[in-house]
Amino acid sequence: MFKRKNNLFLFVLIVFFAYLLQFKTLIFFNFSPSFLIAAFIVLAFLADYFEFLFLSLFGVFLINFEPGLNFEIILFFLILQLVYFILKIFYFENWLALLILLVGNIFLFYGFLNYKFIIDYPIYFIYDILISFIFAFILFWFLKDKKIL
Repeated sequence: MFKRKNNLFLFVLIVFFAYLLQFKTLIFFNFSPSFLIAAFIVLAFLADYFEFLFLSLFGVFLINFEPGLNFEIILFFLILQLVYFILKIFYFENWLALLILLVGNIFLFYGFLNYKFIIDYPIYFIYDILISFIFAFILFWFLKDKKIL
């Protein structure tokens, strides 16, 4: 259905959709699951490095379109690159690896930025993991198992 040259456009749409979903849930529910992180972990399974690098920079631009970089944005970018290289070195391709990488990534992100959030509000942390995993699993199933790529 999709050719290889159209994958990057599809991946950009997925990143933009995940950003909008994350932004809108923050507005409506005052809580935002990590949809962007989940989308990037799924795309790390499917994209080559330069596509993933472009998508990571696009995601950083969406999150922070100001000229200055801050610690959160740099951490977000570096964790995404680490996830990509872990996937390529160990070559995982199943939903269990998706869950492990998602939980580890969210835990690292919260651990570096605000570890007290995990201790003070564990239910929101668990909600974040569960909702992000459901989103990532649906995206992974749609892209991988349905052979769209």
